[in-house]
Amino acid sequence: MRIVVPNSRQFRRLLPRLVEIYERAYRDMPEYAEARPGEVEGYLTWLYRGDPKGFFVVFDDGRPVAFAAVHGEWYDWRGDLMAELHELVVHPDYQGRGIGRQLLEVAEEYARRCGRDTLDLWVGEHNDRAIRLYEKFGFRRVGQWRIWVRMVKDLTSPQPTGQESR
Repeated sequence: MRIVVPNSRQFRRLLPRLVEIYERAYRDMPEYAEARPGEVEGYLTWLYRGDPKGFFVVFDDGRPVAFAAVHGEWYDWRGDLMAELHELVVHPDYQGRGIGRQLLEVAEEYARRCGRDTLDLWVGEHNDRAIRLYEKFGFRRVGQWRIWVRMVKDLTSPQPTGQESR
């Protein structure tokens, strides 16, 4: 497995496979996904354009199997600057292999390189598997809006990195 930050040409070439990964990963949780035709492609393109250096794709034997999108310069509703993990998606056939943990480590490293003190994310309230992973990784719940739980990790103090669960 290797993690790559694709350039714009590579991203355009990978986009159909990234859409497929997204759609498969959200198949059993449609309430949390972009659903209409063309929305997923537009959403992933928006994520990439928002911060191309924060878009990470995991390859297994030359084939994309997972991705994460982090915006290193994101402002929350109060105007506070942070890094925002918008998506972390692993193809169902590759879940349970530590890929999500690797992507979280890369996301956190990227947020630190961007000079951020906080890494923020939103996760579906019933996505228990993801919530457990984020909590193991040191994220804490700080609020909820409708079906979304907001979780934040303070990057200024030593916290769990998910390593202890290996």
